[in-house]
Amino acid sequence: TDLTDVREMMVQLWYPIETSNAGMRTEYMDYPTFQWLMDRSPIPWITIPDTAYLFVRPHGRNETSIAPGMFPVVVFSPGYDGVYQIYTSFIEDLVSHGFVVASINHPYVSGITVFPDGRTVGLAEVPTDPVERSAFFNMSLRSIAEDAKFVLDTVTDMNATDPDFSGHFDLSEVGMYGHSFGGANTAVCCYEDPRFDAGLTLDGVFYKQFIPGNITVPLLLMFAESRLSDDSTIMYLWNHTTNDTFKMNISGSTHYAFTDVGVLLSHLVPLVPPRLLLFGSIAPKRMVNITRTYVTVFFEVTLKGQPIETLLNLSSQFDEVQFDYKLG
Repeated sequence: TDLTDVREMMVQLWYPIETSNAGMRTEYMDYPTFQWLMDRSPIPWITIPDTAYLFVRPHGRNETSIAPGMFPVVVFSPGYDGVYQIYTSFIEDLVSHGFVVASINHPYVSGITVFPDGRTVGLAEVPTDPVERSAFFNMSLRSIAEDAKFVLDTVTDMNATDPDFSGHFDLSEVGMYGHSFGGANTAVCCYEDPRFDAGLTLDGVFYKQFIPGNITVPLLLMFAESRLSDDSTIMYLWNHTTNDTFKMNISGSTHYAFTDVGVLLSHLVPLVPPRLLLFGSIAPKRMVNITRTYVTVFFEVTLKGQPIETLLNLSSQFDEVQFDYKLG
């Protein structure tokens, strides 16, 4: 192979710590990523200062040591033209319950990938020709699936040799989750790679040709309100699982409601109703709370041995959720 033909990606490792005040607070995102986000907005951002990303206060800290113990590992893959930073609320909550999360920005597929030396990679140009376009998305999905497997390889190496982390990762309990195209990635990795023990998709899209057989690990498919009625790939996936499979949708939610951005905008542009910004009729904070609760409980059940009833009983707390399941 040509050794110059390498692929780089950016990964953030999130892990539990003992005390919440050690180290510096992490920034929500860097300046180039925030500029990218501003440019993607459906409305003009004139009223929003360039430094608004500094107003967001995540709970994470930099340069601090991992809490004692061993923690299951979960890989996170963002949506096409997304970045892992806009899913911080769904990542931090999971980590605070005793999980390690490796979140990936995939060059050319994520909206922007910012490297430590200042280089940035944007989206690759999508071909207009339908045949080429289809091949392009197949190639993109193949690339990000290999990214996710490579990240798990790297975490496995770290668990053996890294002076700060070795012995802290429970690699007998590995999960994966993702939004949209990252949901497609999750389904592919759970189908192809036996190291993944559970998968969760946030309004995922699915590519049948990548899943010619059955997924044999537990799966939770979370959907925006409109998806269930008009997507044949969902039924295909439902029919190609042999383990516990959960399917739910959230009333009033939209595809982009599965991010932090609705909450962000309701603070930054409080006079514009979230539904005009394509975040649905459900209050953004409520949406985030429902999503992160299901993410955390699903992985507690599948990777930490919590009773399955804790997941099945959740919908009694949330009127907005329609929940269906089949047990393997």
